[in-house]
Amino acid sequence: MFEPKKARPRWLASSVTLSVGLLIAGPAVAAGLDDADQSKPENAAGDEIVVTALRRDSTLQKAPAAISVLNSDTLQRKGVSEFHDYYRSVPSLQITDNPVSPGASRIALRGIWAAGESTVGLYYGDTPVTGPAGSTADAGQQTPNLNLFDVERVEVLRGPQGTLYGSGSAGGTIRVLFAQPDPTKFSGHVEAEGSFTRGGDPDGSVRGAVNIPLAPGTLALRVVGGVQAVGGYVDNVVLAQKNTNRGSIKGGRAILAWTPDLNFSLVGTGIHQETDQDSNSGWYQRLGEKSYQTDSPLLIPYEDKFTLVSATANWTLPFAKVTGTSSWYKWDIVRNVDVTANFAALANLGLFCQQFAASTAPCTPAQRASYQTYIANSLPAAFHQPLGVETQTHELRLASTSPKILDWTIGLFYEKRDDYIDSYASVGNATTGDLIDPLRVYNGYSTGKTELRQFSQFAEVSLRPASGLTITGGVRHYDYDKTSSGQVLQSNFVYGSFAGPATSVSTSAAGWVGKANIAYDFSQGVMGYVQWAQGFRPGGVNRIAATNLPANLLVYGSDSIDSYEAGLKTSWSGGRYTLNAAIFQIDWADIQSTLNWPPAFRIVANAGKARIRGLELEGTARPFPGVALESSLSYLPKAKLTRGQADGVAVTPTGQTGIAGDRLPYTAKFTGSFSAQYDWKIDARLGAFVRGDIAYRGGVANEFRPTFNIYETLPGFAEINLRSGLETDRWTLQLFVKNLTSTVGGVNVQSQLTPLDPNRLERMLGSIRPRTIGVNSSYRF
Repeated sequence: MFEPKKARPRWLASSVTLSVGLLIAGPAVAAGLDDADQSKPENAAGDEIVVTALRRDSTLQKAPAAISVLNSDTLQRKGVSEFHDYYRSVPSLQITDNPVSPGASRIALRGIWAAGESTVGLYYGDTPVTGPAGSTADAGQQTPNLNLFDVERVEVLRGPQGTLYGSGSAGGTIRVLFAQPDPTKFSGHVEAEGSFTRGGDPDGSVRGAVNIPLAPGTLALRVVGGVQAVGGYVDNVVLAQKNTNRGSIKGGRAILAWTPDLNFSLVGTGIHQETDQDSNSGWYQRLGEKSYQTDSPLLIPYEDKFTLVSATANWTLPFAKVTGTSSWYKWDIVRNVDVTANFAALANLGLFCQQFAASTAPCTPAQRASYQTYIANSLPAAFHQPLGVETQTHELRLASTSPKILDWTIGLFYEKRDDYIDSYASVGNATTGDLIDPLRVYNGYSTGKTELRQFSQFAEVSLRPASGLTITGGVRHYDYDKTSSGQVLQSNFVYGSFAGPATSVSTSAAGWVGKANIAYDFSQGVMGYVQWAQGFRPGGVNRIAATNLPANLLVYGSDSIDSYEAGLKTSWSGGRYTLNAAIFQIDWADIQSTLNWPPAFRIVANAGKARIRGLELEGTARPFPGVALESSLSYLPKAKLTRGQADGVAVTPTGQTGIAGDRLPYTAKFTGSFSAQYDWKIDARLGAFVRGDIAYRGGVANEFRPTFNIYETLPGFAEINLRSGLETDRWTLQLFVKNLTSTVGGVNVQSQLTPLDPNRLERMLGSIRPRTIGVNSSYRF
């Protein structure tokens, strides 16, 4: 389990070799095609982008909400295969990867960044997915990042979506919509890619999709699969190993669609993906001028397996459309966290020597020496944590189909979520950096689980009392129960969690959220709206072994969000130009915040209030044939606490707790992007394009309080990507460069003061990938 790197070089090499072979073959076959046509530029002038984000079909420019859409052409031209390839082109969207643990990514929209439940709803099809709560009640820290090959479009709704999408959509919602089976024709496409990262291993991937009509006109199957070898680029200077963060991703997707007539359809979807990584991608700048180095005494392997199964039925009645969706997914993760430095430092402090010695008096020098020897024998140490989540969701919606004066949608939603975590303080091999297998559990073992049951009813009504005017109102009632239980089976005398009986704590709540929207079509191509909307997240339970946690901090409630927004959508010259703008204010109360609890625990509490004010702009232009320009901007001049974290909470104010006026973590004042693309025709059969993308994120901080000893700032940075290609209606060959300037773009930093040396700050940085140059070839049939 802990040594995937020994088998990977061979399959990484074979994957890259296969990729290169297909890349070379692409142009040779393309030259012999006689039926080629230049492909159409993405979103050509006059095209109307259809979205379903508001639970009914609408064009992007007519939807009275802040929505960004990346369709299949845009995804292909950008070279998008996962979240990190597109998020910086969407206003206010941020993803922060935790460098301590691979696979830990938190998504935020409009500055709503916090621990606890997810603040952004992530949907694959009609299935909402989230991560396990783990040991810190932080389900939003882990986000399933599925491959985006053969995706029809990605829709990003900015702002609270509490009525239609419920909990977890406090800042917005992301919907990934897969390409659907077509019962009229056999088709497919394959893609191979090879690349090299500066100072790292080569990357290689092969992916393919095939559409198979099983019963002409009524039944079809679409199957997608792929493998990817992810090259590493972080060197471990202690273990003398290079590119330790190499990994692999493999998986597939199958969608079966049955449409017996125009009024009924049934779609079944199955997804499976596995990810392995030999060690994390965090590195330490303090090691010197050379970037991407770590001196961790251990490799930090990561692996996960994600499986999703869903079924969606649509039935059109004379007056409404009925949609029913049932989904099940299971996500199993094995993560590791290096705690060697923490253990060594805390051992020297001797905080729990007395408990180790089973003494009622302070430790004697001999007992203290024995305690320190005990800890030293457990080094190097890592928390080895198998964890996972298993979830069922069911939703039934009824939406009107005669949109004259009145539109309406009503629905029911149920969620059953169970997650687990086992945490072992395990010993590693100081020579190889591997965890000792079978596990040598030396200092602490605990287990726990969390259960969430949630039931909601929702409704939304749109009235058109006059030409061009639409008034919309929506409500959602939610009711949830959450139970967290666990047990410390073996004491940890470093962190202070001691063996004892199993415990269980429950919490529950019910409430309402609402929405009101007024939209008006001023003229052809000009629409404005104003909106008030609410969002929420379920509360929860702190399942930790700290014996001194007050009863009022064992549970925490839902936070709440009120958003006030005005937007304007414009298009002219037949859709060749668009400019959309939104201004908003968000009032965020009872924030689910992470607080430190001595000696080294993290808890979640409703702590503080915040106000966020912002402006978003999105524009597109097609000024000349073949030329496409796109830009986006997010400006958040105010994203600050209006009430301190310790106000009203049983936590003593310290230099760690945020106070009124502190800016929200990981919330940049400015973010923006710009892209330019030019398509032209070489001859009747062959076309070409060139494209450039630049994305900027302003500076951020990792904590509220500048006086907090682990407070860090990350400077702003710009990432430049270039891509060019040749294409027929069958073949595409692309050359690309990602992160052209190889900028060190920090997206997350994890720091803690080493108690043994108050002047030494452990600062682990997570950053974007260094410059990567590659070739991609695809073929459609």
